[in-house]
Amino acid sequence: MKKGLLVLLMCVPISLFAQEAIIIDHHCIDFTKIPDNFIQKAKDELHIFYSHSSHGYQITEGGMSALMNYSSEYEEKFRYSNNSETENSLFIEERTENLTQDYSSFVPSTEEYLNSHPECNVVMWNWCRIYDYHTYTINVPQYLEDMEYLIGKYGEGGTENRPVPVTFIFMTGNASADRPVDVDKDNRECRESIENNAQIRQYCRDNGKILFDFYALEAYMPDGQYFGDGDQVYTPQFYLNTDNSYWNSDDQALGNAGNEWMAANPQSIYTLLAPHCIDCAHSDGEPENAYTPDKSRLHCVLKGTAAWWMFARLVGWDGNGETTVAEEQEDKRFVVAQLGTSLFQVQSQQPCRNVEIYNILGTRIMEKTWVKEWTIDLTAYSKGLYIIKATTEKGKVYSKKVANL
Repeated sequence: MKKGLLVLLMCVPISLFAQEAIIIDHHCIDFTKIPDNFIQKAKDELHIFYSHSSHGYQITEGGMSALMNYSSEYEEKFRYSNNSETENSLFIEERTENLTQDYSSFVPSTEEYLNSHPECNVVMWNWCRIYDYHTYTINVPQYLEDMEYLIGKYGEGGTENRPVPVTFIFMTGNASADRPVDVDKDNRECRESIENNAQIRQYCRDNGKILFDFYALEAYMPDGQYFGDGDQVYTPQFYLNTDNSYWNSDDQALGNAGNEWMAANPQSIYTLLAPHCIDCAHSDGEPENAYTPDKSRLHCVLKGTAAWWMFARLVGWDGNGETTVAEEQEDKRFVVAQLGTSLFQVQSQQPCRNVEIYNILGTRIMEKTWVKEWTIDLTAYSKGLYIIKATTEKGKVYSKKVANL
């Protein structure tokens, strides 16, 4: 068993790495850039609560499963499971509530799960369409307020004082062009989906949040071509639907962006992954060729690969394809030796610009600049896990130590 509380208590608090906004979008799909050690670190350290609609399966049973099913190498490397006993896998507890379906359940359901699972350290909720006739989507500010309430209660320094703080993932909704024939001639749902997504996206950028941009992963092709129907301003030339199809205002199908891209790029890894989805809800093309005339699995693949990019970011990867946050054993230029139950000695080949000590809640309790050698005495502090963070000439290095046991 690998997912117990003891293991997670030894994890670096995720919030230490989330000082600035992290936007997971179409720029974050190249899973080959993710260092292997951070993929493993995510599997070892994250306990994820993910509540979602049918659209939410596009991430897990869509793209993440496609990676697992593609080859035996990928099955081992990108394994995830909702069974905490599964060896060498990322644990995701999946539920079938979503933000759109029942707003009243969002906060209490999260509280109920977190109160009974102290080992959980990541929470994600997914939308099922994000326009007005569903009760919650008419009030995106309320969603943002509720997320801040949960962060204030269960996040770093929260009122619940959790030994393992929780990181909350914000999310945009899927493209929603059910065509004017289904609503009215100005396609209100398409317009309001764009506006609501833009509001959530901007809030996350302005307030240093972590966002999984579900919409962007539908609207952009792997080469960066934009097939969306607007951004901050609603000026569509056509209406994009969640299955990558696009339509004109007379309810005529113009094509499917995902299918067209895969047909033009048959040897792309994203095209090759598409037939291996288990369930790409609302977009399930024919398994033998990965697409049908009106549906595409491409965006499901991109959501799955972007999810792994996000999980690696949560455990310290900088997103640049380089390992800048190293474990102590991976960077011998910086060593922390334990001299006793409460004494530790920092030694560095070159002076560190600064060394900081954090407790399990992510509160900085000590700091010293230009350190080559430093004996740290934690006798006056409570027993538990402490994080020693050093800034060297090569980047940031973290070491985890338990004191006063």
